[in-house]
Amino acid sequence: STTVAIRSNGITHFNGGNVGIGTNSPAANLHIQDSAGANIILNSNTASAGGGIYMTEGSAGTPLTTGTHVYYDGSSNLFKIDTGTSSLTTRFVITRDTGNVGIGTTAPTAKLTVVGLAEYADNAAAISAGLTTGAFYRTGDLLKVVH
Repeated sequence: STTVAIRSNGITHFNGGNVGIGTNSPAANLHIQDSAGANIILNSNTASAGGGIYMTEGSAGTPLTTGTHVYYDGSSNLFKIDTGTSSLTTRFVITRDTGNVGIGTTAPTAKLTVVGLAEYADNAAAISAGLTTGAFYRTGDLLKVVH
């Protein structure tokens, strides 16, 4: 496709119907990118694009594969926070339909589902491992708070 540039300052481009500000290769309808790689991308709500609004920090030219992303994923109906240096890992989700929150899982089954919570025998063991007052840990099936 043809790229048309508006050159008041040399940073706004049109590419195949996509508008890029600070990028010559906009990846979505509107793709705003600064020279350090922070991005805001608005995508159409299609399964292939994932839909939603992406606010990202990533490598220039690869705004949807590395860095830190906060977005709504229309294909899975999840609000997500992803991070990664060579690929993304979902760290936190909120489901659209139920409002369930997941930490360490993309399929929360309760209002708060935490997967991978550290396990310690007791409060003293949690403190000696480096947890501080107010941190959560578990002992078996019990959720506990350092005090």
